[in-house]
Amino acid sequence: MLKTIFTRAAWLFVLISILWLFHDQFYLLKTVSVQNDILNELVVRLKKVETGHRVSF
Repeated sequence: MLKTIFTRAAWLFVLISILWLFHDQFYLLKTVSVQNDILNELVVRLKKVETGHRVSF
């Protein structure tokens, strides 16, 4: 039981850290269309990575 609590706490800490690091960038992306374009681009690049293509972020 203690292990699951620590695991959940660690994941929560990681998630909050990532959001804190990128909160400025997220704040700049005010329009939903811009966010969707960026998410679509990330999905395309991740699919290329999965199929073995070289991708630069």
